[in-house]
Amino acid sequence: MRTQTFLAALLAFVLTGCSGGPSWFRGTWELDAKATVDAALKAEGKPAPVRNPDGSSKSAEQAVGNLLDTLARGIGEALAPALLASEYDKATVTITGSDITIMKNGNGRALSYKVLDSTSDSITIKTSDDKIATWYRRDAMIATKASTDLKLDLLFKRLK
Repeated sequence: MRTQTFLAALLAFVLTGCSGGPSWFRGTWELDAKATVDAALKAEGKPAPVRNPDGSSKSAEQAVGNLLDTLARGIGEALAPALLASEYDKATVTITGSDITIMKNGNGRALSYKVLDSTSDSITIKTSDDKIATWYRRDAMIATKASTDLKLDLLFKRLK
């Protein structure tokens, strides 16, 4: 009888409890724009901007140089940080076992999601607005593709 109870509980957990995806995916996150841009530049084989430990540029001259370098790489790359900032700047993304909530400036939206596929380092979900997204584990961060034509991984750092 105990074996049957255990198997029934295990089956219930598998059918309901696993829908929330892996534990590395759940939590409160915010976009790390600096890491996102630096990773995009690295993927393009270009050096990341020189920064102080606080994230600021080393000097005004270097900041101008970095801006000019960015502009020289093309309009798409130059606009990438602005596009990121408009959607995710000062926003938090909280992921639970069933919902994703995006809060910005006191306003937010919540979407339920369903797990379509999950591995040890990625999860593909379908949200209640019928969008499909794949999220990846990147060391202590998570990443997903930008929803623009730019080939850009958005990197999020954990807050909680």
